[in-house]
Amino acid sequence: MKKLIVTNLLALAGFLCLSVIIVSCSETTSKTETTVVSSEPEIQVTAPELVKEYDANEVAADEKYKGKTVTVSGIIHDIGKDLGDDPYIILSSGQEMELTSVQCMFKDKGQVAKLSKGQQITVIGKVDGKLMNVLINDCQFKK
Repeated sequence: MKKLIVTNLLALAGFLCLSVIIVSCSETTSKTETTVVSSEPEIQVTAPELVKEYDANEVAADEKYKGKTVTVSGIIHDIGKDLGDDPYIILSSGQEMELTSVQCMFKDKGQVAKLSKGQQITVIGKVDGKLMNVLINDCQFKK
């Protein structure tokens, strides 16, 4: 009787370990896949046009842009780092008061360090919606 209980407990422990390994592997794979930027942008837009659409109707703009790879061009309004020390540039909305802009997040500080405010630039990235600014992640410079 004790042998049967021990055998069942060992089998249950093995099953739980295997389940944890499978879940961990699948979570790692899905996180990796979400950060990949398509080489072919789905949409081309200027920063002022993108801001205008989000200001007019955020829900409609999300339907059109969110999760999609875009090529966006504009003039650099600001350059900085977020709380996680990741570099970003802010493209001007073209409005007098910059309440909403396009914030392009990069992984490579070296690329962003070479830029300057007022410079015209074109980037490719994935739109993540609006949170104060229209966020574009995993940005790369268009060649």
